[in-house]
Amino acid sequence: MTGRREDLPAGAPAAARRNAAGVAVVVSAATLISLSLVLSRLVYEAGGNPETLITVRMLVFLAAIWLLARATGRSLRLAPAERPVARASSQIAARKTSIRTVISVSGLPPAS
Repeated sequence: MTGRREDLPAGAPAAARRNAAGVAVVVSAATLISLSLVLSRLVYEAGGNPETLITVRMLVFLAAIWLLARATGRSLRLAPAERPVARASSQIAARKTSIRTVISVSGLPPAS
């Protein structure tokens, strides 16, 4: 099953369509992750740095998510009840990243 619309008849149950879409997403993600690893080596050999590579990866990911949301007719906005949780988790992630950066830059061994 490739997840294409031709593989499922028009009257197929919604669960079968979701299953096909899920399989297509998983196969696409695995392919893109492996492609990303191959392309990152080429970028480094061409003189690229990690910051540029991460920025480009994130921009491509955001563009893909935006296109997916656009194609499915969904919004990227969070519901008001979900916003505090998202804000808190992003602040925790940012602080953890900042602490790791300070530790790696200062040369101190990380605390266990």
